[in-house]
Amino acid sequence: MLEETDRQKQRPTNDQSNRCQRCHSYISYQFARVFGDNNDQVHGCPNCEKLHALREGEGGYGSRS
Repeated sequence: MLEETDRQKQRPTNDQSNRCQRCHSYISYQFARVFGDNNDQVHGCPNCEKLHALREGEGGYGSRS
């Protein structure tokens, strides 16, 4: 049997963690894990940010306006 990793144990369960912090659109946990900051918070998603910017890592920065 596989053991859960620390990241899986800390998986957020509240609805706010499944929302973009900029436009409040729904995002999946996997999207937040890949494109979010170290706390899996996403500050830009495909609905409010250009895909190029997300690929460059700007989805995890909360300082952009």
